[in-house]
Amino acid sequence: MHFSMKYNQTQMFWRSAALFLFGCVVLALLTFVSFRLHATDAIAGLLYLVVVVLISLQGRLVPALLIAITALCCLNYYFTRPLYELTLVDPLDFVALATFVTSIGRQHTGVQSAQIIPGNRSSKRPTSTNYRYDSRPDLERVPRRLG
Repeated sequence: MHFSMKYNQTQMFWRSAALFLFGCVVLALLTFVSFRLHATDAIAGLLYLVVVVLISLQGRLVPALLIAITALCCLNYYFTRPLYELTLVDPLDFVALATFVTSIGRQHTGVQSAQIIPGNRSSKRPTSTNYRYDSRPDLERVPRRLG
């Protein structure tokens, strides 16, 4: 039993490492293409945000946070003035970091909460017996206006 737990932890580590490396490769490709096409920092930031959200949808928090930090560094180094300098003194840099981390937090908590099913904690897929449904239409539950 101890061996399988250690194997699972090792397997999770390598999956997280592979996810991080995949995200870095995608960020490098996006950086190269965006830089060659003279994209603005807003367009590059949105492309980076898409990568961060897609990595965070995999349900692993650490690779998503590392990708968010890497994306922020790439955005700052290649697309904000002064170019080719890593300076995090502008308040908008911290807004970008907060945006990346917030998107990760929203995606990560959404993935985790979707796996918890009330009434049957051992199952990860919802079945019709796990929920109670009200047979009344939504409009009947809305208070009616007087007069």
